[in-house]
Amino acid sequence: MDISRAAMCMLGGAFVETSQIEAESISQFLSTLEHDLSHGVGTSLDSIIGQCMYFGLSFSRVGADFRGVMAPVFVRTVSSNFEHSIKKSTKKFGQDMETFTLAKLQSNILRNTPTSTQHSKQDQPPQSLLEFYPLADYCNGITTAFNELRLCAPVAVADSSTHILQESLTSVARSIMSFYRQEQQAFLPAEKEAFSRLCRCFALELLPYMQRCLHLLFSPLTVAQQIGVSLQQLQKEGLTYLDQTIILDPLSGLLPQHVETAIVAQPEDEEPPQLEVVNNEAQE
Repeated sequence: MDISRAAMCMLGGAFVETSQIEAESISQFLSTLEHDLSHGVGTSLDSIIGQCMYFGLSFSRVGADFRGVMAPVFVRTVSSNFEHSIKKSTKKFGQDMETFTLAKLQSNILRNTPTSTQHSKQDQPPQSLLEFYPLADYCNGITTAFNELRLCAPVAVADSSTHILQESLTSVARSIMSFYRQEQQAFLPAEKEAFSRLCRCFALELLPYMQRCLHLLFSPLTVAQQIGVSLQQLQKEGLTYLDQTIILDPLSGLLPQHVETAIVAQPEDEEPPQLEVVNNEAQE
């Protein structure tokens, strides 16, 4: 009896020691993974996730499947990368507006390009942006960020991505208002009309396009099903829906009193398409 107890104690001790070694190894792996991800992985994040998940699954043979604890690491990385790209585009827009002049606009651009109503694809940017290169460049920067996100877009980052984009668009509206305050006294009649077109282009063209892109990445139907709410509740809570009232508030005095942009749930696709950028070669 004493020998059996001793044997059991030895086996139990070996099991505990093995479990501790596994836990330490997993903890070290997670720390290394998060450190490396924070230094950037280019566009291969989806490949790294696949390899890491397979690695985590392999530990299930010894009862230590740790895929669940890896998920938050990748969610933070995806959200951080998206935020970095959006902030970069937002900052560039502010810098572009500092040197932007309405007098240098190429007024023939709109006559030579199709209007947004002629577009059948939702992933095509409004061609009216070509008249205002700061908006076109900003749109291209955000589109690039969206295309990077689509490679790995977990539903867990849908809410944070919406807020990040909304803050960026609000900042863009503030930059436009700042430009107006600095330049309005020197506006010629043609420049005043051009600025009105700039405001309308932002509110009625760019903003709805950004919303469509967001819904192409995070289908409201998918998000609603996964969190167990209705589409109406999803929109009420602002999940994947931009708040145009907040975004356009800095320009409230420069836009029609009742500006309404169409925000509708997009059809669910098997895979989000790659978004197109604005072809602004005509302005170079």
